[in-house]
Amino acid sequence: MNISNNKIVKFQIRHALLFLLIFVFILTVFILLIVQQNDKHMEYDAKALQKYFQDFKNQIDNKFFQVESRLSQIRIAAEGDLFESRANGIKFPFAYRFLKDKTGENYYHMDDIAEPYRPNIHTNITGNGSFRNRGEAFDRILKMGLSLSDDFYASRKTFPNLMYIYYISTEKLIVHHPWFASEKYKFEETLYDYETWKSSLPQNNPQRKIYWTKAYVDDSVGGGLMTSCAVPVYDQDNFIGLIGADLTVDFLNTTVSEFEPQRKGCMIIYDQDRNMLSHPLISYKDKTIRKLKEGLPPELAADLQTILLAPDNTVTESGRQGFIKARFANSPFSILYYFPLRTAFSRIIGQVGYGTLGLIVCLMLLVFASLYITHRQLIHPTEKFVNFILAKSRGHNTVLHNNIPSMWKTWFFTIEKVFNENTALTENIKRSNIELQNEIEAKNKAEIEKAVLEKQLIQEEKIRSVGLLAGGIAHDFNNQLSVIMGYTAILSSKKDLPDEKRLECLDHIAAAAGSSADLTRQLLAFAQRGNYQNIPVNIHDIIIEVISIFNHTIDKRIAIKCDLDAGLHTVRGDFSQLQNMIMNIAINAKNAMPNGGMITFGTSNVQLAEKECNSQEFELNPGNYIRIRITDTGTGIAEETKKHIFEPFFTTNNSGKGTGLGLAAAMGTIKNHHGSIVVESSCGIGATFIIELPVLEENALSQRTDRADALEISKSKARLLLIDDENAFCRMMTDFMSSLGYTVKAYSDPFQAMEYYQKSYNEIDLVITDMMMPKISGRDLIGEFEKINPRVKFVISSGYSIEEETRELLQSGKPILAFFKKPFNLIQFAGNIEKLLENKGN
Repeated sequence: MNISNNKIVKFQIRHALLFLLIFVFILTVFILLIVQQNDKHMEYDAKALQKYFQDFKNQIDNKFFQVESRLSQIRIAAEGDLFESRANGIKFPFAYRFLKDKTGENYYHMDDIAEPYRPNIHTNITGNGSFRNRGEAFDRILKMGLSLSDDFYASRKTFPNLMYIYYISTEKLIVHHPWFASEKYKFEETLYDYETWKSSLPQNNPQRKIYWTKAYVDDSVGGGLMTSCAVPVYDQDNFIGLIGADLTVDFLNTTVSEFEPQRKGCMIIYDQDRNMLSHPLISYKDKTIRKLKEGLPPELAADLQTILLAPDNTVTESGRQGFIKARFANSPFSILYYFPLRTAFSRIIGQVGYGTLGLIVCLMLLVFASLYITHRQLIHPTEKFVNFILAKSRGHNTVLHNNIPSMWKTWFFTIEKVFNENTALTENIKRSNIELQNEIEAKNKAEIEKAVLEKQLIQEEKIRSVGLLAGGIAHDFNNQLSVIMGYTAILSSKKDLPDEKRLECLDHIAAAAGSSADLTRQLLAFAQRGNYQNIPVNIHDIIIEVISIFNHTIDKRIAIKCDLDAGLHTVRGDFSQLQNMIMNIAINAKNAMPNGGMITFGTSNVQLAEKECNSQEFELNPGNYIRIRITDTGTGIAEETKKHIFEPFFTTNNSGKGTGLGLAAAMGTIKNHHGSIVVESSCGIGATFIIELPVLEENALSQRTDRADALEISKSKARLLLIDDENAFCRMMTDFMSSLGYTVKAYSDPFQAMEYYQKSYNEIDLVITDMMMPKISGRDLIGEFEKINPRVKFVISSGYSIEEETRELLQSGKPILAFFKKPFNLIQFAGNIEKLLENKGN
């Protein structure tokens, strides 16, 4: 049966469209990723530019600061010199001897410095009039000016673009560096008309701050486009002049040219009047001042107000230009950087490259080529191959076509061979399936029987252990009953006993009853069944409990020693499982000493590091552990035997004396509690089982109750309904609670109690009931009472431990106020009932 040509055409069209859609999808995702990457790149680039710009601005600002700091140091030296001359008198420096009056002209100078002193004197001083006989104030200023020579020289060495550094005085003199003869440069009163001088006057600079001038052109010797930094000088409170430094604009131009050359942008520094101090168009040789607008491209120049109002240190776009600006902290100048914005296409090309675009075009051509090749080498042969398989599967004979690629012929031959072998294999598979099914059924049956046997053996191990302990406990229990019966006979036979003797007999009876209750509780706890609990458990209490049970059962020739030294001895887990685990190990120790010996129980705390916790068998976590050592002086364990002692059903006892499940169960308990167990032993020298369990950081408090010493009459007049199938217990409780002032109604038949409660529930404050009664369960009884009175309150008393059903009732929100386990201390019970009734009343 052949596939129709129409279906093949549709398949080919779908195939081609699928390839095209995949390519378009990949190309779209690629473009979206490029756009997303471009956005992220732009964001990152803007942040990087802002940071670099901020760092660059701080670098220039630091140069301004260095100039200001240098002038401040010179001012401090100058004012210190004035202070010293006022205090110690005037001592002119060596250069004073070269100071002369200009013959025939009204000024003085230091033009004629004799050799070899000329190279060491770096400043010239000129001033109007004569320097002689001008008074002490003038001499002090003159002396201070002469002392500035070395400071001026050092400053110009520090700042190569510093054109001049000078001191202008109110005494019409000037000290300037570098040295010029007075014919080229001397004091002129026009200096008092410069902005530099006016800005230093007290009325214009009362705070005596360092200041910078706007851009200006100096026409003096070597002058040009520059700015000045100056600081006023005071003799105490008298303004006596200024110290200034003229810096050419090249001071800034050489620095800003280093900023981001790859962006092809331009850095401009301008003053408070928007005069440019740095720009590629200007230099110190210029004789004119250019405005900021002249240094901007046309579109930014037309939008100058936007630039001035833009936030500082933020990249802003305006048309096809971007810019960022800021103000300096140590000068009144501002810095601006503008750069051309790249188009989206140029940015993508910048990230991707032309090579990638060429690769995309090649991929498109490759897609179309793959469509043709796929059809010729795959789709068409596949059609023939499918038809061939369909024909063979239906048992038809078919002829192999010659117009298929040679690489496909091997497949055709292989399929034909497979179909020929398939018939023979089918019969073999049917026979094998029947045999396999039989084997599986037999194996499943064996597994089920094994599981049932394991459960039976585990239960036998439990019963054997309980039976072993019960025999010894029964002996002590009979002893306690003998005490109770004996003292009861004394009380009943001797009516004239003194009160003191009668109370002594009652105390003995109570003590024997308490001991009997402890024995029963121990046996019940050891035989406890139920779900795994995860509560704080005191290991020391368990060991003491096990020793207490053992004291009633083991050979008297076996001594028991106890060294409980662990400071932290509370673990989280199941009390019953841990008790059974220690008991099983102790029983094994007992069995290993048929002629007597000693069993030692010891505890200590250890801290396990991560390296010590790497065990293949046990999953341990680093932390604090309690180490339990159970040591016997028995026959010991052979090396070969130690390899198998924790395996289920492995035992060295004679047939019928053990199931081999005790230590296997102990191993399961250890793993459930995230601990470890090892055995140290050799034949003839005893054995030591070492158990390590993770401990809690704080010990759980053992719940002990203090014995009450006296009965107190209840303050309340509460009415109690008591339900218990034991008539003797009902009579005893009625007599006892009535003696305390309670009104008690007792029933041994729960249905009679229910009938009474239905008629008189308004007269009952609290119902006390047993959980295990022959006619109705505790759960059903509580439910029936709730139907009668939804506000009923129960107290449960039972001779059994809290089983799963009782625990569920306590946690279910049922109206149960408390649970008391029989036997209980009647005085404590009465006190607790009174507290419950008081709380219920509140």
